[in-house]
Amino acid sequence: MKYFFAFFLLLFFISGRAQRVVDVDNPSYNNASLFFVEDGVPYSLGKYVRVVEGTPFFNERWMRATLILSKWRRIDSILVRIDMLANELHYIDKKGNILVASTPVSEAFLTDSLTNEKFHFINAEVNSGLGFTGKGWYQMISGGPTVLLKMYEKVVSENTTIGKSTKEQTIATFPKYAVLHNKKLYEIKKISNIPGILDDKKIELENYIRTNKLNGKKEGDYVDLVTYYNRSAN
Repeated sequence: MKYFFAFFLLLFFISGRAQRVVDVDNPSYNNASLFFVEDGVPYSLGKYVRVVEGTPFFNERWMRATLILSKWRRIDSILVRIDMLANELHYIDKKGNILVASTPVSEAFLTDSLTNEKFHFINAEVNSGLGFTGKGWYQMISGGPTVLLKMYEKVVSENTTIGKSTKEQTIATFPKYAVLHNKKLYEIKKISNIPGILDDKKIELENYIRTNKLNGKKEGDYVDLVTYYNRSAN
């Protein structure tokens, strides 16, 4: 299982050569992408009408994406956004309709057109055989024998406003981290938890945290520590 996700991505590209690639800019899009035509359900535009602050989505902007379905089927260049609160993937069809994908999507590779930043998300529910548990979308932060993942917990609060009959909602986002190690998923509450999880290098990791003054207040600390573990595990 060494370099698990490197192999995972290699299979992704091999599969892409063997499968039909769908491009939303191609006039044959509606005929080729029957997955979306048949299995998408309409999205309710009034679903989050009471939200006055925050967002249920990973990002409000629509991003161009490559999606991996079951049996390594692949769909390219489609506009999507991920609803972290409802655990849904939304997409825009050729007619401009917003739909919710009802056929399971295993992975989503997103590109922000404004920043050119790329994001790789894994659907836990579809990948339970790989060590994921429960539901939700996990962002892959760094790969290797041990994978660092990021979750976006969404918490909804309701507030009563004087003069209004309906309650307004705010959505707070709390980033959390986890590692996928030996096909088991471990949630990390603080950076000092990692040496106990990756206990074959516990002393080395504890020393690395102290020497480099990693306090876990920024994402780079987690990336640095897991990257160090993967290098030392070779």
